[in-house]
Amino acid sequence: MRAWWLAVGLCLAGPARATAQVAEPVQAFLSTYCFECHGPDRQKSGVRFDDAEAEGRVSLLELAAELVEEGHMPPEDAPLHPDVEPRALHALSLAEAPTPRPPLRRLTGTELLNTARDVFGIRGLELPPSMPSEPDDLAVDTLADELHISVAQLDANLEFATRIADEVVPLPDGPRIALRSVAATWRLSRMAWRSPGNPKTYAFTGVNLAGRSGAVWDDDLVAPTAGVYTLELRVAADAPSGDDGRPLRLGVFAVNPSRYESPERAPRAGLPLLATIEVPGLELETLTADIELERGETIHVYCLNRLAPSEVPGDANRNELADLVDAAKADPAPTVRIAHMRLAGPVHALPRQIVLGSGGDKPQQIRAALLPLAERLFRRPLTRAESEALIADALEHGRAVGHLAFGLHRSLRRLLCSPQFLFLELGEAPDHDLATRLALFLWRGAPDAELMRHAAAGDLRDPAVLRVQVQRLLDDARSQRFVTALAETWLGTRRMQSLIVCNQRVLWSELLRYGYVRSAELFLSDVLVDDLPVTTFIDSNFTYASAPMRIAWGFPGPHPTWDEMEDRRAQSLTWPEPERLDLADLPPDVPAHVAQRGGVLGLPSVLSGTGDGVESSPILRGVWVLEHLFGTRPPPPPPDVPALLPDTSGALTVAERLSAHTASPSCARCHADIDPLGLALENFDAVGGWRESYASRLAPEGVADRDAGPSTFASDGASIDATAVLPDGERIDGLAGIKRHLLERPELFTACLATKLLETATGRRLEPADRRFIDAIVAAEPEGGYGFRGLIEAAVVSELFLGAP
Repeated sequence: MRAWWLAVGLCLAGPARATAQVAEPVQAFLSTYCFECHGPDRQKSGVRFDDAEAEGRVSLLELAAELVEEGHMPPEDAPLHPDVEPRALHALSLAEAPTPRPPLRRLTGTELLNTARDVFGIRGLELPPSMPSEPDDLAVDTLADELHISVAQLDANLEFATRIADEVVPLPDGPRIALRSVAATWRLSRMAWRSPGNPKTYAFTGVNLAGRSGAVWDDDLVAPTAGVYTLELRVAADAPSGDDGRPLRLGVFAVNPSRYESPERAPRAGLPLLATIEVPGLELETLTADIELERGETIHVYCLNRLAPSEVPGDANRNELADLVDAAKADPAPTVRIAHMRLAGPVHALPRQIVLGSGGDKPQQIRAALLPLAERLFRRPLTRAESEALIADALEHGRAVGHLAFGLHRSLRRLLCSPQFLFLELGEAPDHDLATRLALFLWRGAPDAELMRHAAAGDLRDPAVLRVQVQRLLDDARSQRFVTALAETWLGTRRMQSLIVCNQRVLWSELLRYGYVRSAELFLSDVLVDDLPVTTFIDSNFTYASAPMRIAWGFPGPHPTWDEMEDRRAQSLTWPEPERLDLADLPPDVPAHVAQRGGVLGLPSVLSGTGDGVESSPILRGVWVLEHLFGTRPPPPPPDVPALLPDTSGALTVAERLSAHTASPSCARCHADIDPLGLALENFDAVGGWRESYASRLAPEGVADRDAGPSTFASDGASIDATAVLPDGERIDGLAGIKRHLLERPELFTACLATKLLETATGRRLEPADRRFIDAIVAAEPEGGYGFRGLIEAAVVSELFLGAP
């Protein structure tokens, strides 16, 4: 299962470690069985064991023990073969191995954005378009070796820093507005209607689903800068109370119109509520409210309680909303009438903004504002030298320009472009480093005040304290960032989002793409929130599927056509959301293969992400299963081996085409592990749809009828044989066979997932020498097995995550 190429790679490219003298029994073993090929006179594959002081020595010895244990070394034609227990070599070779430390690395783009959002709370903050994107094929996106930095990235960081500084430090003479919205100019065709008794006022419908169905707004009222604005409304109520028996009231919601093709389509659900205004009077009166707006935002105003909440699906289209609005207009329920709106400001700065007052000690104001902000950005206390240099620079630049606000603005930009912010520091404050690594692992963002308090108190390394903090972080809504990131890297959703699919070969729609991504995220979220056993990832009695996914999986109709579903999506701007599917209680007319969808191998994002959008790749799928479920990382193929190209003619089966690779002895060893696992998944096409046979040809344009379901795309090619034989002789039959193999050896997957979590958390690939930490986690597994949260906790309290203090 391991090839000697891996040993070569670790020997030549592995990170340096502190050297350790090798125990005498290990030295004797090496001289007896290994020196003939890997000693002073001969270094086969460039590997040498007799140099006791060589860098990477511990890793190489650990890997050698593993290869001996698996029977790959010594080779069959070697004159001597060991009869000792190889596990004893592990313990001896690692007896003096030092505790590894996480490497220095920069923050990923996601971590950078989330950290800035956590620190500043700027609504709608995004990375600039110029920011280089991270590779979409990384199984772990926090690896220091992959997080390069370029001139383009530095330029984008400066652009990002300037945007934040503009929002946090208002410069003198910023824009102010005082705009009145005139009723005759409102876009109100269905959002409200003219009052019969007073044609100069408009009445709210009380339908609160989207802007087009119930809001009053004027897209000329856009905030030119962030700040607190005064909203003035001239309104009257038809009655003292609404549907809920309380006074009729208006809700003011923030909308960024640049995020929508048409702002009237903005669904109210999820919009930030800025203010609630009661309208008790039956005569027109002027009411005001202070609201916090970001630059570029406008407002949608709804009547919150004229009617009971609308029972209309979130993906309701234009015609359905129109019917709902017409019914609301005909309803005699009292409403609120509006004559005009006026927005003025900014009248105050936002709480997050730093404004230097007209009086007082301005240098002291800068110190009081800038130093706590710098500590949050550096994620540790500042040294005295750092504090003094920061304040001195702000004062010097501000005085040179003529206003200290400019110095404050410049200092904030410098903080946001500093290595202390952009990189995960090591060594300055070990306990604060630990708090930062924990927050980046589980929140993908900045540590909060409680984590920083424990870091300052020095008790965060206490296992009892650390376990409590892990569970607290996982209970927080920010842990969904962890779910999204793990789905992107482990379950293939990042790759899925950019995959180009041949829709003349497989059933495909952008509705499916969205469902495939969301179903993986929802599945992973359930396992985390409910702390389900980690074996749920191998097999489960549930999954998630949207309406388009059910059609693709062969659920019986009647169903809307694909064009109807896509038209609904286009009109409502809401994608069909996957719903939980109970695989143990499927209707009898649902195809039997749907019941196999439990676990991660049933997720279309995984099955799609290991293909090219045209045809399945058993090699890539086999490698994925080995790496992400079995915990074995096959070496890359030799450079002179050509890729296995898809055969769209159907002349050969995939197994027959694979034989070209297995013919070479240098390839056969690895492919003996890879190919059976990939071939067992061949019933799934390039995007995870089910098939019984291969497509014999590409369907001509217009021939494939996706409304007829997946059967249209399963042509008359060769039948698929999903049986295979593993290297140990075990016969597996399709996906169920892989699941059975893993469920009978749960420790394999526990070790694999623990490795995945710790590589993400530490930012480095685990080496063979780190195996002892994984072994300890597996050995401590409770009798009923780990829950997902329990395994995360075990990874965090391990010495590998804590590192050397």
